[in-house]
Amino acid sequence: MARVRELAAAGYADTAIAATLNREGMVSSWHVKDDPAYVPGQPVSYWDKARVQHLRYKHDIAANPTAGGFVPAQEAAEHLGVSISVLLDWFRRGLLPGRQAQPGAPVYIPLDAALLHRLSGRAPRDLPARSVPVMVPLPQAAAHFQLAPGALSEGVRDGRFLTWRLEHGSHYRWYVQENRVDSAQPADSLPK
Repeated sequence: MARVRELAAAGYADTAIAATLNREGMVSSWHVKDDPAYVPGQPVSYWDKARVQHLRYKHDIAANPTAGGFVPAQEAAEHLGVSISVLLDWFRRGLLPGRQAQPGAPVYIPLDAALLHRLSGRAPRDLPARSVPVMVPLPQAAAHFQLAPGALSEGVRDGRFLTWRLEHGSHYRWYVQENRVDSAQPADSLPK
C-alpha cells in the first residue's frame, strides 16, 4: 500500500502504477496464497488499472491531483488569496473552471498564470473597455451570448467562456468573455 501511495503522489496514472508494481513483483497477500510458485521480487501480471483503482478507493489513496495542470481547490484558493469556501462557491456558481468527479468528491482547478491573472482582481480596472473580444458584466452575459440558463456555467467549465474578477472600488465585479483560443484548459482529464 505504501508503494501505491508513493507512486500516486509522484503523479503516476493507475495503469503506470499497475505496470510498476508488476515489474517490481509486488503482490497482495491474497495472491501469495493463490500462487504457491510465487517468488518475491519476480515480475508478475497481478496488477491492472481496475485493481489499483480498487486498492486506492478501499484505502482512501488519492490519485495525483496535479495531473493535467490541475491543483486541489485549497491550493488554488491560497494562490488567489481567498478562502476555500469562496473558491468552492465560485466553482459551484460556474464562475471558475474545474473538475469534480462526482458530488462530494474533491474539486480540482486548472491553475495557471492566465487564470491567476483573470481572477486575482488585480487586472487593470479599465480592462473590459479595452479588451477584445468584448467583456460583458456577469448579470448580462447569458442574454448577451444568447444562452439558456445554466449554459454559461457549462461554457466556463468547458472553456468556451472566460471569467474575469476585476476590482471596482472597494469590491469586485465579474465579467465574461468568449474564449477565442481552443486550449482554455489542460486537455488531460482528472485521474480517477
